[in-house]
Amino acid sequence: MMIPAFIARFWARDITGMIAVAIGSAMISGYAGLVVSHSAALPAGPTIILTAGVLYALSVVVGPAGGLLWLALPRRHLEA
Repeated sequence: MMIPAFIARFWARDITGMIAVAIGSAMISGYAGLVVSHSAALPAGPTIILTAGVLYALSVVVGPAGGLLWLALPRRHLEA
């Protein structure tokens, strides 16, 4: 599964932060996917992947390290 690594790209700027975020997002996706699959009587594997996909979509929009929201906000420019 590469989705946790892709999620981490939008939340951390260095490799150690990316590793931590990837592990955390994989754990959250796995747990939430299992809970949703159990309560909705769905297959566990696809539900975990869909949960990770939702986290990825949220990361693309609001992630502080390259998310669309942060790219759309105006920032200060360096002046000479």
